[in-house]
Amino acid sequence: MSNSHLKALYNSYPSGYAFEISKINEAMGAFSGSYVKHKSATEQISGYFGFNKEKQQTDLVFETSTEKFVMMAAYRSGETYFETWHGTRTSKVNGNDVQPLEFNVDLSGESRSWFGQVGSHYSGGEDL
Repeated sequence: MSNSHLKALYNSYPSGYAFEISKINEAMGAFSGSYVKHKSATEQISGYFGFNKEKQQTDLVFETSTEKFVMMAAYRSGETYFETWHGTRTSKVNGNDVQPLEFNVDLSGESRSWFGQVGSHYSGGEDL
């Protein structure tokens, strides 16, 4: 089963975060891409994902230089579905600084968040 539609730009408006998954290795459950916080530089990221059929969700984890994100996307009708991710952002400096977040897939086709360009302007086809 190919889950290449996992590759996309996800925005957390109005929270000010965006991440783009541009490469995936489904067999290893790994991905890479980019992350940006509003008015900050873009940072390259890598992380892991897993399909949890029992819980009917996809789990996704990645870290930046200052934060850790733990996200989940609920299955829809028993199938993987990546349009909305729910989870938390935890500061690496202050573990008590935890923020619940929701990310939604960017459907504009422009690979842009509400605050500017993110990542490599994903054009598809490339895997890790």
